[in-house]
Amino acid sequence: MGAIGAAMSAVAWFSAPHLVRIVLGPGYGDAVPVLKVLAVIPVVVAMNGVLGNFWALPIGRESLVLKAILAAGAANLAIVAVLLPRTGAVGGAVGVALGAVAAEVVLFTVLFSAFRRR
Repeated sequence: MGAIGAAMSAVAWFSAPHLVRIVLGPGYGDAVPVLKVLAVIPVVVAMNGVLGNFWALPIGRESLVLKAILAAGAANLAIVAVLLPRTGAVGGAVGVALGAVAAEVVLFTVLFSAFRRR
């Protein structure tokens, strides 16, 4: 899963100018930096699948996954609220990406400590 997510992220990152031009048209060049920032999302979602579905759920940590997702949503809203007015769409994309990364950091940290206690 992680390799597929990383491959999707790499393709989105490196082909962003071409994807934007082909899918949206030549007048949407300003969307390229937004797509490059959002390119981190596939690898983060893949890691969420690994940590959440393959580690947390089998050991009965469903509430942990839910809390991590809720924390990511709160972090996403807070970061976007701060960055969006100042930096526009790129700031919104950064907020979304940082919110997703925050969820993974929380999930990994809690799971790591849970496995360490065993």
